[in-house]
Amino acid sequence: MSRFINYKTLQELQKASRDGNEIARNIIDKYMGDEPDMESIDRLIEEYYGHAGIDSLPTEEEKPAEEPVPEEPVSEEPSEEPAPIEENGVPEPVSEITDTGLEAELDDLIDEEQFDDIPFSEWLKKKRRDALKAKKNADYFKAFSPEERERSLVSRKDKYAHGFDARKRQNERGFNDIASSLKRYGEIVADLPDDESPIDVGRATEAYDEFTGNETAMKAFGRSWDDADVEVIKETLASLVERFGKKNVVAVLNTLSEDNGSWRKYNDGRIDSAIASYGKSLDGLLK
Repeated sequence: MSRFINYKTLQELQKASRDGNEIARNIIDKYMGDEPDMESIDRLIEEYYGHAGIDSLPTEEEKPAEEPVPEEPVSEEPSEEPAPIEENGVPEPVSEITDTGLEAELDDLIDEEQFDDIPFSEWLKKKRRDALKAKKNADYFKAFSPEERERSLVSRKDKYAHGFDARKRQNERGFNDIASSLKRYGEIVADLPDDESPIDVGRATEAYDEFTGNETAMKAFGRSWDDADVEVIKETLASLVERFGKKNVVAVLNTLSEDNGSWRKYNDGRIDSAIASYGKSLDGLLK
């Protein structure tokens, strides 16, 4: 968009303004202001020629070239710390973090929230649902009899709780699979030759970290019915016994047995918490 009106067009508009054309006068007034709004002026020019019924708009060849923007003088003094420039021209801040190991120490300490983008239609559905929640509060349900509210309260709580039955069975099945696997792995370690390595909490912890951090072993862990996976665990445990001592590897398996119980408790606890929260919400509406 040009910052100037074509000279020929300007002459025509000035003449039309003197002859009493209101659109032309408005254009000239805007153009002569301190900060002319050229977008508005361009629209008015199109309106003027549309009303005039003539085709006098200047061609691209007739339009004057825009005035070049003068380049700023380049300082000969170097800046103290130039920021690197990305491909899109946006400067990046200069990082002052040096590799002291701090970044690695922060890895996996804070859970990063995972969420999916919500489509516009789903967002609108949520908006309608939230509006409905605000409308149907406890006072709203007072219109129903206490007997009706109690029947609905009991029925819905029961239905919601039983909706988790399959997940609770899955939690129990997973716990039993791990327990069965740990029993077999304990037998594997027990059958290995005894050694003189004493129990050492530090070395047992190191063996535990190495075992649980072994992705290959963890993928095979808990699959005691699969001979190939058991063989992977057997080789891993034998290597740990050789390096850390038999008693310390037994301690690893004991810790994993405790972890298995905590895992089941955690999974069941999430379900129990969801059921309790749902029931509390219903109580707030119907009691």
